[in-house]
Amino acid sequence: MAKVTLKIDGKNKMFSKDKLNLGAMKAQAEFEKELQAGFGVVGEMQNLYRKHRSILNKIEKVEEKLGEAETDEEQEKYFQELDDLEQTEEYKDFLKKSEELDERAKEEESEDTFEMYDEFAALLVKVFDNQFTIDEVFDGLEVENSLADTYSKIFANNDTGKQTKKATTTKAKQPAKS
Repeated sequence: MAKVTLKIDGKNKMFSKDKLNLGAMKAQAEFEKELQAGFGVVGEMQNLYRKHRSILNKIEKVEEKLGEAETDEEQEKYFQELDDLEQTEEYKDFLKKSEELDERAKEEESEDTFEMYDEFAALLVKVFDNQFTIDEVFDGLEVENSLADTYSKIFANNDTGKQTKKATTTKAKQPAKS
């Protein structure tokens, strides 16, 4: 099931689709693949932070102590500790990989952003059997937080392709009263 609300001619109109046809399911799968590819760099960044968690935690603790330091001598001691931690191979490796991922994310974002919105609008038109136009999607769809969040909300109840088991109940006949 899919549901979308579009503002058309100043009025909110709700469109829903109980069952998706094979073409709509294929278009949805292709869009999901593109959407997940766009989040590939984000996943790599999360893995990078997890991998270097120990050095990052050490730096964070020293920074907290630095913020609480009251004397110049204490501050100087913590600045030196930070410098020492930042000179470790682990931290240098983290910085290098982090900068590479940032650059890659910027490149991919600028290339794919507009295409992703176009593909999303086309997907909605296809899924909802051309009940509205691509222009109406661009003008009338309110995006919450991100494109991925909006996509998830529209297709939240989509259970197409999943088997559902109907509940069965048996009623025992009550004996006749005599």
